[in-house]
Amino acid sequence: MRKIIFVIFVICAAAFSLPPVRAAAATAAALPAPSVKAAVKGSDSVAVSWNSIKGAEKYVVYILYPDDKKYTKLVTTAKTTYKKTGLAAGTRYKFKVAAVDVADTKSVTGAFSKAVSATTDLIDFEKLFENQTSDVPVNGEGEVTKLLTDDSEGARHQRFILKLTGGQTLLITHNIDIAPRLDTLQTGDTVIFSGEYVWNDKGGLVHWTHHDPDGSHKAGYLKLNGKTYQ
Repeated sequence: MRKIIFVIFVICAAAFSLPPVRAAAATAAALPAPSVKAAVKGSDSVAVSWNSIKGAEKYVVYILYPDDKKYTKLVTTAKTTYKKTGLAAGTRYKFKVAAVDVADTKSVTGAFSKAVSATTDLIDFEKLFENQTSDVPVNGEGEVTKLLTDDSEGARHQRFILKLTGGQTLLITHNIDIAPRLDTLQTGDTVIFSGEYVWNDKGGLVHWTHHDPDGSHKAGYLKLNGKTYQ
């Protein structure tokens, strides 16, 4: 009887001394969420990047398409960057990323990042710039990074610099002898524009952001805080 009790005691002791099988899974599940950024790369691509998470073996990237209610898995990768191509121009997408670890040969996903959004360009300004293309009708939006003095040679033009979501800059030259001036414009404002692109080595400029009094040229416009300047 004493031998039986001793054997039972040894077995129980051994069981309690086993490595905590669930501890690895718990550790993996506790991986923190990455910090994610999304950068537009033209009219059909978005580059997603995130910080490295200690303990992660891979990362899983998801996308939310405009008409979907659920995220779609894009890729599982060991890298901390991923470029999604084949997207629709002028369309908003959401992305999220989670770190993945392996516990007991099973993949365990950590916390998902906050969703980040990116809207592809209506026009691929990178290609226009690379190909040194000019006199092309364009539209898009950007953030005002610098206000310039008016150009008073000939017709007066209000001038300012826009930064597009992909990082490219554009000089906007808005004819204020024909169209209203954007009097309240400030750095940091978002301006929607439609006009004609002309190449230069600093990213290009956009003019014809107004109506044509003669009616022989396609009308352009600028939009600021819901108001149209044409």
